[in-house]
Amino acid sequence: KVYAVDTWAGSSDERDLTNSLAKQEDIYQTFLSNTKQFANLTPIRKSSIEAANDFEDGSIDWIFIDAGHTKPEVKQDVAAWLPKVKFGGIISGHDYEPSVWMQVCEAVNEMFPDRKINVVDSIWRVINIPPNTKEGYYGIEGVSGTEVSAENVPGESTKDLLSYPDALSPKY
Repeated sequence: KVYAVDTWAGSSDERDLTNSLAKQEDIYQTFLSNTKQFANLTPIRKSSIEAANDFEDGSIDWIFIDAGHTKPEVKQDVAAWLPKVKFGGIISGHDYEPSVWMQVCEAVNEMFPDRKINVVDSIWRVINIPPNTKEGYYGIEGVSGTEVSAENVPGESTKDLLSYPDALSPKY
């Protein structure tokens, strides 16, 4: 099951395209129209923080955050969603671009100070591991737990990563 969480009210940041777009059209209806073919998609029309309260701790395999872009907003989102991600699961997000979204980068770096943050293009990701656990303890066998990605799994695409046997299971 896939959940899409958004207010669909547009971003408060004028640099974000949705800031002006949401003033011109109903972007929620556009989203529904663009995603109607995905039967497993459930939209949740709430703020990120409000929606996080609807999920049990340790219930999510993979979270992708692309909400507020200020340092406090990103840190609040990571703090709200990280407990919801299973150990061995992935917390990830968009706009890790130092030249454009420095506050996103700063927030992610501050939230994971002792961890390798894997960045591909502007997408960042980190494996959720228990406190005081060594890197590589979780993840695909033979791959460091903080570097799990489709490119680390021969013959697998990103969309198939979650179906990879034990891709998100702890390795003891």
